[in-house]
Amino acid sequence: MPCARLHTARTIYVGRPAATTDATPSPAPARPATVCPGKLAGYLGGSATDRHLSRFDVVWFSPSPEQSLQGAAWFRCDLVAFDRSSTLYPLPRSGSLKGVLAHPHALRTYGRCATAAPGTKAFGLVICARSHSWRAFDTVSLPGGHAYPGVSKVRAAGVGVCKSRARTESGGALRFKWGWEWPSAEQWGAGQHYGYCWVPS
Repeated sequence: MPCARLHTARTIYVGRPAATTDATPSPAPARPATVCPGKLAGYLGGSATDRHLSRFDVVWFSPSPEQSLQGAAWFRCDLVAFDRSSTLYPLPRSGSLKGVLAHPHALRTYGRCATAAPGTKAFGLVICARSHSWRAFDTVSLPGGHAYPGVSKVRAAGVGVCKSRARTESGGALRFKWGWEWPSAEQWGAGQHYGYCWVPS
């Protein structure tokens, strides 16, 4: 489909697994789960924090078993942006998104926002281009290995840091609102070893 039409995904890389022959040992094959996140980072630009604060993500596709039997050997990395919950946000029909997060105001459109304060019943994630009342403005890296440290530890690890950063974000006000969103065990297992600091938008 041409990108000039309404779309919610854009291919940013197409790769091929390492070739194998009987005479030459095969190197480690290219794995989409490893390659595609790296391609996403290079495509979007910005810092790791910018990418974590954005609603952008990458998904990958490879041939079906039937296609592989017919000789297909490729994988594809597609850029997507999440809108509300798990729905996808329409991408621009013109222009390139390459390097978009290097622009200073990119997160005003593609950032991580919410309909209410984190931890409340009305809290729901939404891309910042939509109506929202809170926004994630920073991340806090959390110590720990492969095993999830536990809710109490990850919750406590970011409280002081987020409160301090939110005070700075508010201009040093004596009274200000802020929030801390820590990763769940499932998110930790998927590689998210950081949490989000929030302030009213």
